[in-house]
Amino acid sequence: MRKRHLRHALLTLAGIASATQAGAQTESSTKPAVQCNSLKEMRIAQGSIGLPTGGAVVTSAVAKPAAEKKVTPNGIQLALPEYCEVRGVIKPVDPNAPDINFQVSLPSAWNRYAMHYGGGGMNGNLVTGLSQRYPQPLDAPLPISRGYATFGSDSGHTNNGGDFTFDFALNDEALRNFGFEALKKTKDVAFSVINRYYGASPSKSFFAGHSNGGREALMVAQRFPSDYDGVLAVTPVLNFTGIQLSGNRLVAALSDGGWLTNAKIDLLTKSSLEACDESDGIKDQIIGRYMGCKHDPIVLRCPGGSDTGPSCLSDLEISTVKIYREPHVLPFQLAYGVTGFEGFGVSGRESFRDGWATWVTGKGAPARPQLPGSDRPQGQGNVPFFGQMFVRYFIAQDPAFDTYNFDPLKFRERIQKVSAIIDSTNPDLSSFLDRGGKLIITDNTGDSAQSGYSGIAYHDAVAKVVGPDRLAQGVRLYIAPGGSHYGIGTPSKFDAIGSLERWVASGEAPGNLVVVDMGPATHAVGASRPLCEHPRYPHYRGSGDPARAENYECRSF
Repeated sequence: MRKRHLRHALLTLAGIASATQAGAQTESSTKPAVQCNSLKEMRIAQGSIGLPTGGAVVTSAVAKPAAEKKVTPNGIQLALPEYCEVRGVIKPVDPNAPDINFQVSLPSAWNRYAMHYGGGGMNGNLVTGLSQRYPQPLDAPLPISRGYATFGSDSGHTNNGGDFTFDFALNDEALRNFGFEALKKTKDVAFSVINRYYGASPSKSFFAGHSNGGREALMVAQRFPSDYDGVLAVTPVLNFTGIQLSGNRLVAALSDGGWLTNAKIDLLTKSSLEACDESDGIKDQIIGRYMGCKHDPIVLRCPGGSDTGPSCLSDLEISTVKIYREPHVLPFQLAYGVTGFEGFGVSGRESFRDGWATWVTGKGAPARPQLPGSDRPQGQGNVPFFGQMFVRYFIAQDPAFDTYNFDPLKFRERIQKVSAIIDSTNPDLSSFLDRGGKLIITDNTGDSAQSGYSGIAYHDAVAKVVGPDRLAQGVRLYIAPGGSHYGIGTPSKFDAIGSLERWVASGEAPGNLVVVDMGPATHAVGASRPLCEHPRYPHYRGSGDPARAENYECRSF
């Protein structure tokens, strides 16, 4: 086990596997069959796209020169190869629905692989595939530098320069595009462009997505199992409906006296760590044995339950903590038999960067009465804001709807309809696995935006449907204890794309891996730790440098 850890650690830390692989692919690469600019105004007929559209057209095709790695005021810019940048639009059937904007990036030296990238947040931004995506090591070669043709889209709506937009959900076709249809449409169009440029189709097709893109990753494995050979779902917001309905519950709790100051969040964090930090063999502000952690915020209750200052939590504040942490059971089932939302559990990272101050509490309690439309109350946390907007635009379909006293039962039919469109909770991966598909799912227990327990619940549901043997042949779930939504604050970066590619291309199934922490400005590697196959966690051996992965072992809970 130790040799395996060390080998993967060295490959991850030095990027040897990625660099070697990229070089080998270049030697046997496929060259373009036509000039880049000849793709401009290329049209893809409706019949070439697997779902109804108005057809697609390439609006620009520009040859891009290779760019060397360089340091910029905004950080380190990774090297890019010579490639053809293709942009275009997929027209809707409904004239009132937005176009789907897409980009395909075609390297001059192609390895016959294609990488479809998912979006993030509420989508609305064009995914180019030309920047590093979590959890890749910051200095790992980009897929296009490895020889992949990469592509992505805006999922069928644009943010128009804003952070988030929700009004697309008022249009049925745009909602379906966001849910899953844009994924199939973009893939089919991209393959037509790839085939025209190289005179050949990809030999292997991959999908990688983080957050909402992780939801999309699971969606393509479930709905389009013959389209992808390997799928990477990173912190996937797979139970999208459940998490948003739970998030809306926080709006009322926070505004009705349950909002927590940063001092109280610090108090909650300290108490959580005191309860569970050392259960993994070391006191390091990371709850490694996360599934064994029990912490009831009632231990912090102020005398009498009223707020008496930063040294305790009021009953209303305790209620907020429990709403966020504990499972939320709905009075009816969502798609695929899901009964609600799994809750976030105890993280011990509430007060860390990218924690509650960003995702839960924000800078102040939500406004009451609620602001109209999608205007965000000043500094409102992301989770309650998303939940509020989901109820308004996806469910009530009324931008002025007051969500404080929202009753799901009154909207049962609509909620179940939306859930069937956007939730990627279908546990039947039989078709994907039967054709040899490989799926890697990663989650983080310090993630304040997406619950790792949703990933665990999904993994367990798949196991029940396909059986443990078929699951082991094609699915891996990895949990990084303490990692935030973007892996901040703990080792959580690894060459996930390389691991998935080796599994697909050569049958090298990933086992327990190694993750690292890296400095964003310098890419310097810090601590490392095992990334254990679920259901195991990294336990400190009791001696040696706790910042080194070889001094831990993967144990069962």
